[in-house]
Amino acid sequence: MPDHGTGLVLGAPLRIATDQLPKAMFQGLGRQGDQVWGFWDLWVGGHAVYLDAGALLPHIPPYQFPGQTLAVALYLEGAVRGVEIGSVMFAYPDPDTGKMIHPRLELVRLAIPRRVYTQSHLDFVVQTAKQVYEQKINYKGYEFTYAPELLRHFTARFKPL
Repeated sequence: MPDHGTGLVLGAPLRIATDQLPKAMFQGLGRQGDQVWGFWDLWVGGHAVYLDAGALLPHIPPYQFPGQTLAVALYLEGAVRGVEIGSVMFAYPDPDTGKMIHPRLELVRLAIPRRVYTQSHLDFVVQTAKQVYEQKINYKGYEFTYAPELLRHFTARFKPL
């Protein structure tokens, strides 16, 4: 069946919701995360896991992009790829005051294609998260060096603080 480059064949989203193997893998990831961080704020849906970067890095204010910070830390520590879904993507200036309005959540989305990753892959993600957690106070956030007005999350550039 064609997958249109997504790895998900027609009808797969319904199967994801009812397929017990991926659910068990995700639940295992959550249990391990509880042991690692003492909490594991995540939402599982479709083929992704969302981590709450704002909860993990509360010392980094939204304007210093905790989601971007966590995404970079996971990549540098263990080549775990994710994407920020928070202030980089959704913050906007108030039309009356010009003050930036930040979203309520600062998330990192980890893509977990169910037909690719094994339990050992997910175990590695948890171990990498543990290493990041143990160093969390050392992360200081990021600032823009370039940010286009529209769709800045695709082409923005950053520097660490």
